[in-house]
Amino acid sequence: MRLEFRDLPGYDDIPGVEIPDDNLMGIWEPKRMPGIDEARVLREGFEKPHGAARLRDAARGRKRPLVIIDDGTRTTPTDRILPLVIDELHEAGIEDGQIRILTAQGTHRKMSDGELAKKLGALMGRFEVHQHEWKKSRMHGSWLRGVRRPKSWR
Repeated sequence: MRLEFRDLPGYDDIPGVEIPDDNLMGIWEPKRMPGIDEARVLREGFEKPHGAARLRDAARGRKRPLVIIDDGTRTTPTDRILPLVIDELHEAGIEDGQIRILTAQGTHRKMSDGELAKKLGALMGRFEVHQHEWKKSRMHGSWLRGVRRPKSWR
């Protein structure tokens, strides 16, 4: 079997590899569920969360919410989920200018502008976005509800 990497963010330059069938244990990826209305399922999940308050209720009265998203190496459909998060924050009385986004790529490199645009979709450019740089990360600031935040975010 031949594996190609060109569809994975950041792996465009890596040539594909041939793996003998005897050495291949399997390929695991998210299952697509035919006949499922993804938009409806997501909307219902935000309207009726299990074991938690609705996001708009939990966020009401907050001043500077930080939305943490994964990086481009993950296939989370952030471009389809994030608009629902933003709608909930708006319903809580929070405006775009108050919302910040942090990419949590762990030890991966920062995303390129193109990768970030793909991850954020139509929301690209609307919010203050910070990309975590683990090699440069030094936390300076005060503790707030158990989460340390950089001085620049106060």
